[in-house]
Amino acid sequence: MDAVVMVTKFMPDLIIIKTLEKMKKALQERMRASMAATPAPMTPSAIRKGRKRSRRILKISRTPTGTRVWYMGKVFERKNQ
Repeated sequence: MDAVVMVTKFMPDLIIIKTLEKMKKALQERMRASMAATPAPMTPSAIRKGRKRSRRILKISRTPTGTRVWYMGKVFERKNQ
């Protein structure tokens, strides 16, 4: 006889529900522990100071009058015809 036939449908459901409840409880405990250990949130100015601005060599933008190209600090503009 196959063992699957002997197991009723609700048994796997109960096992899954119990496992999910254990995971939920463990995650809640971990969240409580991490919330107590973390310092106060940083202010926006402190966050900006920590971030480095990405370096750009080339930036192309389209404007209503034409195309603007910024290349290594120099600006070139091309008007629409």
